[in-house]
Formats: sequence, structure tokens, C-alpha cells
Amino acid sequence: KDTIVLSFGHNDPEGLKNWEVFLADETGEIKASYTGSEPGMYEAVFDGLDSNGAILPDGEYNAGFVSFYDNGAKVAHSEAIVIDRVIPTVSVNISSRLISPGKDEPGNSTDISFKSDEIVTWKGVIKDSSGKEVVETSDEDTTSLIVWEGMDDSGNYLSDGDYFLSASFTDRAGNTYNHKTEKITVKRRV
Repeated sequence: KDTIVLSFGHNDPEGLKNWEVFLADETGEIKASYTGSEPGMYEAVFDGLDSNGAILPDGEYNAGFVSFYDNGAKVAHSEAIVIDRVIPTVSVNISSRLISPGKDEPGNSTDISFKSDEIVTWKGVIKDSSGKEVVETSDEDTTSLIVWEGMDDSGNYLSDGDYFLSASFTDRAGNTYNHKTEKITVKRRV
């Protein structure tokens, strides 16, 4: 996500003196703040910049609001947020780049797996040499292991030739890693 929206308002605006919306770092130092005195419902948008427009470093922050009243009372709410601009580190492993599907013996499939340094959603596709997509899969379909037996999404064996795997991985903050295209060759034994 590029922004975080904090919605806030005043249930009892009587005696409201002023309010402040803030973003504080782990030490409690205020990095961005907005103030006002009119009661109502508001949304504060935090975009990863401090009050001077400088980019804040990645890390954990506390976003919140405080309402100050004439009688000295204050009402506050805050929640932890994380600024994360780092693309996930992902390794992709293909057990065999040459498969001979259709026979019940070693080499009839390849295991495609990945490992990430953080939680990611992912999407993978395999295309033939003309660029036609023959297989599409994602984290909604399977875990981090795909066993490909040289078939398309309909379960039909594909023709001999080169096929190209591409995959993208997105972390919870929306940072995406696009893995380089990998070639897998399908060649049937005679």
C-alpha cells in the first residue's frame, strides 16, 4: 500500500478544544502531525513522508489521534503500522529443466518450489514458445510447491518444446518481486 488512512471523529464534540493526528516512530518522536479544532469526522492520510515531506525510513510506527477538551480531558486512539518499501527476497527452485511426461518413471515431472524471506502472495504462469499461456497457478491454488507433469490447465499433455515459467511475489506492503523467466523443456522418450 502506498498510503494508510486513519479515520477519526468526535462522539462528544462539546468542550472540544483541539485535536491532533500523529505518526510517531518507535521512540515516540512525532514524525508527522496534523492539527485542528473543528469537531467532525476526518480522515488523515499517511503517505510515508514526515511533516516536511522527507521520506521516512522503513520501520514500525504508531499512528493515532488525540482529542483535547477544555476541562483538561483527552481521548486518544492509536494503532501500530509498518512502513515497508523493501522488495521480498525470493528463491525459486526447479528440480529438473528437462521432463519427459507420460511415463511412470523418474523424469516425468519437475518440482517447482520457492522460498521467501517474508509472507507473500504469488502468481505463476507457464507459456509455450509462442507466448500462449498454458498453465496459471497462484497461492489460491496451492502452497509453495508445484509438481508440473508437462500438462496444460485442462490436463492435456503438451507438445515437445520449450516452455517458460514466470512468477511474481508480492508482500503484505504491496512490494513485488518479479522472478526472471525460467525455461523448462518437454521432450518425450521414444
